Amino acid sequence: MWAVFAHVSGIVGLGLIGPLVIMLVCGDQRPYAKAHATEALNFHITVLLGAVLSLVLVFVFFLGIFTMIAIGIAALVYSILAAVAASRWEAFRYPLTLRLVT
Repeated sequence: MWAVFAHVSGIVGLGLIGPLVIMLVCGDQRPYAKAHATEALNFHITVLLGAVLSLVLVFVFFLGIFTMIAIGIAALVYSILAAVAASRWEAFRYPLTLRLVT
């Protein structure tokens, strides 16, 4: 359940907070949930960086609006796919994600 919530927390608006809290609370007691929370946290950090870059592009070029929409759709789709994989007790790796938190 915690692994699924780590991925779904980005959809409901908790972004970085949900996976971070799950990763810290579960700790060594639930390694499966901690692994999924770490992966979700890395993904949401990457999405946040992409959104900030898109926001800058909105002011410089009009292209930023399209990249922001694409990032939002990709974040929604990949979060759902990851939550489904976590509910099946499968590992999931987000594509094109910066692995900043280990």
